[in-house]
Amino acid sequence: SSVKSAAGAVVEATGGTATKASSSVSKLAAETVVEVVTLELRSLEQRLNYGSVSAGAMDEAKEAMAKELAEQQVQLEQRREEVVKLEESLGVAQAEVKKLSERVRPEAEEVAALPQVQRKLRKLEEVDQQLARDVLVHLQDRENRIDTLNSTVALLRQTVDDLQPPKEVAEAEEL
Repeated sequence: SSVKSAAGAVVEATGGTATKASSSVSKLAAETVVEVVTLELRSLEQRLNYGSVSAGAMDEAKEAMAKELAEQQVQLEQRREEVVKLEESLGVAQAEVKKLSERVRPEAEEVAALPQVQRKLRKLEEVDQQLARDVLVHLQDRENRIDTLNSTVALLRQTVDDLQPPKEVAEAEEL
């Protein structure tokens, strides 16, 4: 309809015949249609090229993700193996702990004898304290005796010195 109105405007402006106007309008319309179709084809071609570029980038991203997934699956499998080994070690360690805890448990006779052992221990502590006091008294007594003997020896020396005549007198008597 816009083509027809354009054709009518051309006919009026040129003052020509309808056939001439009609053929001009037909040519104009054909050229316009060709231009529109050409533009549409170019647009589709660009979209197709962009889509293929995007598809290439998507393929690269897909390959990279697949590679990363494979690496992480290998790591996961290694960690699973490590967990299995740790669980085995844990089982062995728990068995050893159980075995050791059974050894540590006292027998019924040992539990009954415990008060007796505690009484003996208290007696030993009392004896030990008494022994420590006795040794201290003995050492103090010996120290007092040594001091007394030292003072006695000092008094005896002084007495001997006092009983001896002075050297000058002894030399005079010898002459």
